[in-house]
Formats: sequence, C-alpha cells, structure tokens
Amino acid sequence: MKFSKDKFRRNAPHAIRKALPESHRDVLDGMEVDRCEIEYTVDGEEYSLYPVEPDWCEE
Repeated sequence: MKFSKDKFRRNAPHAIRKALPESHRDVLDGMEVDRCEIEYTVDGEEYSLYPVEPDWCEE
C-alpha cells in the first residue's frame, strides 16, 4: 500500500488532518506503508506516522 494525500484529506478525522502539516503530506504522498507505519524526513528531521489507516492509502 502507498499513502495518498488525497485519500488522507477525504478520510482522516479532522483532528488528525489538522495535526499533520501539508508539507508532511506532500512528502508522504506515494510512500510505501510498512506494517501500518511510514518513517520519513522533512527538513532534515526524522518522523514516523503510525498508525497509517488503510483508507488513507492506494494499492
């Protein structure tokens, strides 16, 4: 599965959408999800998004 920022925007609860900045969503878009988690880097800082719900992803 791969993260989809469009599906995240449509399906994630408001509080979660508000907590994840658009700049992070841009980096996450298209990234492979491994065991409901994505590890990624923004501006040299490492982050982890967990859990990543299936309805935020594309096959």
